[in-house]
Amino acid sequence: MPPEDLHHQRRRARQRRRQKGLGPPIQASAKAQQPAPRSRANKKHLRLLPTTNSASIAPGLAPSEPSITSSQQPSQRRAQHESLKLPSSRLNSPQLRAVWVLRWLVRGLIGAVGSTVILGTILNVLGGSQYVENPSDNPIVAQVSDSLEAMTQLPLGTEMVVLKEQVVAIAQENTALDPHVFVLDLDTGAYLNYRGGNPVPAASTITLPILVAFFQDVDAGKIDPKEMLVADAETIAGTQSKLGTPYSALETATRMISLNDHTATNMLIKRMGGANLLNQRFGTWGLNATAIHERLPDLTGQNQTSSVDLAHLLVQVNQGELVSLPARDQLLGMMQAVKNNTLLPKGLDSKATIAHKTGDIKSMLADVGVVDTPTGKRYTIVVMVNRPENSLTARGLIQTISRQVYQHFQQPLPTAPPASPAPEGVIADERPPKVEANAQP
Repeated sequence: MPPEDLHHQRRRARQRRRQKGLGPPIQASAKAQQPAPRSRANKKHLRLLPTTNSASIAPGLAPSEPSITSSQQPSQRRAQHESLKLPSSRLNSPQLRAVWVLRWLVRGLIGAVGSTVILGTILNVLGGSQYVENPSDNPIVAQVSDSLEAMTQLPLGTEMVVLKEQVVAIAQENTALDPHVFVLDLDTGAYLNYRGGNPVPAASTITLPILVAFFQDVDAGKIDPKEMLVADAETIAGTQSKLGTPYSALETATRMISLNDHTATNMLIKRMGGANLLNQRFGTWGLNATAIHERLPDLTGQNQTSSVDLAHLLVQVNQGELVSLPARDQLLGMMQAVKNNTLLPKGLDSKATIAHKTGDIKSMLADVGVVDTPTGKRYTIVVMVNRPENSLTARGLIQTISRQVYQHFQQPLPTAPPASPAPEGVIADERPPKVEANAQP
């Protein structure tokens, strides 16, 4: 091609480029005509840029913001891209920092609540949902003290001061033992309270409120005494009741009291809805320190009660307040058939009768009962003794206290002495002189 034609061709190319706004002409060398190689970083950067035309709006931008088009030079695109970045001063503003902190606090709270729910579910599955937490976590039990506040619902009369002094003297003879005693005259309301309001391990005396709840349900028609109950893996304890052996509900209750059958106790707890429901019922009866926390035999003493609570329970049963009179008589008949007669009954003579229930674990020995004396008096007595491991001296202490209380109730009531006649001389002197009708002056 002639040089003149080549010159005119280059000039026309420059004019066309100026009209399109593309800057200076491209060099005619072969190396310049080849596109420059793009680095991997540049390729990644360009892939992130939108490819819309100049009339379109880039995604995420306001309509007034300029878009980045493919027809722009790389330097122009980089400058416009940098202009779209959020200033670092906005990222460090107090409002954004507060939002960031609040967001993480909410996430932490949600995580903590979720973890608590999951942990509680696991503990319920592993420990059994019908039993409640450790008694030390129960605020009602922790607040019970040895005071008249724990006995406000009892029909109390005067305190038997002399008898209390005698019982305290007996208790102080063995400082290794920790007795809790409550005695109540069911006729007069006279009482003796020696640390009776303090919560202590219930051992098998916990079966008394369970028995009362059973007869309540029988009275209400919720339990048929003839319905059959079967010991299963959840309720079995010891060898007194056989796994899979059916017993009537009434026979189960009888075995619980007279034979101290722990499996029978667990069967009745399950039949009446579990420990939580029973504990709620105990509270409505005014038993503030009584609760089931562990299935029987409860060798570690987790189940709790107090001497005042058990005395209060027997008072209500005696008065026919919690169960019907026929149920009361049947309940007391079961207690009279208890096989273990080595504690409270040892302090009585053969003329007295007692309906009672014992409790015996390594750390606690107890007996609670209602005594009828041959003189017609009736009283309830509760003696619960914290002791060193299986100490036999606790048995002798309960027997001695029972004997002292029985002797007190054997004493005849003091009667008012008859009015003595006044001396005859005094009476004669007080009479007016006798006047004869025919006497002469």
